[in-house]
Amino acid sequence: RLVGSEMCIRDSYCVTLGYEEGEYFFAENDRPVVILNSLASPTFNTEETNMHFISFGYKDDWIVINMFHILTDGTGLYSVLRTLLYYYCGERYGVSEEPKNVRLLGQPVSEVEWYDPYQTLKPVPLNPKPMPGPAVNIRKGIPEEDRTSALFHLLVPEKEFMDFCVRHDSTPATMICLLLCRIIHRMFPDAQEAIRFLLCTNDRKFLNAEQSCFNMVGTIPLELKPEMYDWSLTRQATVFRGMVFAETFEKNALVRANETKMLCETIKAIEGEQQRAAFVQQAIGGIVHSICGMVSYVGKSAFPNADPYIRDVRSFAESAAGLGVQLAAFNGSFMLEMIQQFQDDRYIQALRKELEKYGIPTKLCGTFDVSISKADLPWLQDCRC
Repeated sequence: RLVGSEMCIRDSYCVTLGYEEGEYFFAENDRPVVILNSLASPTFNTEETNMHFISFGYKDDWIVINMFHILTDGTGLYSVLRTLLYYYCGERYGVSEEPKNVRLLGQPVSEVEWYDPYQTLKPVPLNPKPMPGPAVNIRKGIPEEDRTSALFHLLVPEKEFMDFCVRHDSTPATMICLLLCRIIHRMFPDAQEAIRFLLCTNDRKFLNAEQSCFNMVGTIPLELKPEMYDWSLTRQATVFRGMVFAETFEKNALVRANETKMLCETIKAIEGEQQRAAFVQQAIGGIVHSICGMVSYVGKSAFPNADPYIRDVRSFAESAAGLGVQLAAFNGSFMLEMIQQFQDDRYIQALRKELEKYGIPTKLCGTFDVSISKADLPWLQDCRC
């Protein structure tokens, strides 16, 4: 009932795939959003989801939200989650929370939620950038037949990890990037390839679109360069923090946004669906081979009274590039998900040892089979979300 009511005020997420004059676009979808009595991952843009790109599910003590990543990003998804938790915990457990940053039922969708800054983006000069060199292949040493994706769920105490980050002049996601870089360097000390991760950012602030529902994920490359290998953790962390700080200036954020817009316009100008798909796959392939993985901090609970009732939160997306790491903070813990395209647990175990070396206890809650929704898109055979 709550899901149905909530989605009525989220027209921006109630869409289906439209087609007109050779172009695909999101069109309004007034059919009900599907709610499954299971944890299954349905296929979007099919009758299974009423042609939607979002669905919900529940079973035992789990609630699941599946969403197509092109539709929105973690920030947009968290706006849905906050509304759901606000009402669910209020009705189920009788807890009251301040409705700050919560879209209440019946509240009309404001124009700022529909605002797409890429349509009115301020153009800035773009200097041609060389393609980044190849990154260390993290599959080295892993049996070729190990091709089944795995998801690891790790609990890290929030206070201890935050104190650790502050002591070393860092932030949670940036520190995880650095620790993984250090781990990869130790595993492959003679590697000539780059040790590079992408840190995901929320670019809404820099684009003056903080309430927009659109996907506005930016990425910042963080590379542990050879001259940094022997530095102290604090010195390395300070340099990583400086890389992030430099990229978050408005000017640099606008450059990233203009590069994204230019890429989209290039793709749009290619004639033929198969040709466009081939170009996109080639571009993705270049990114995949230039990084060891991606790290994203997807949010912290804003509901202190409801927090004790939230036992577990797991957020993950398909990882085409190395290690995919998502961080979320709930109920006094950082909940870290590591998704990878093999079952071998060497990286999650190495991360546990690295954290515990600095006095931060961890708890590995298990390894899970990866079940991620797919989208039935006319131009792609296998599009995971």
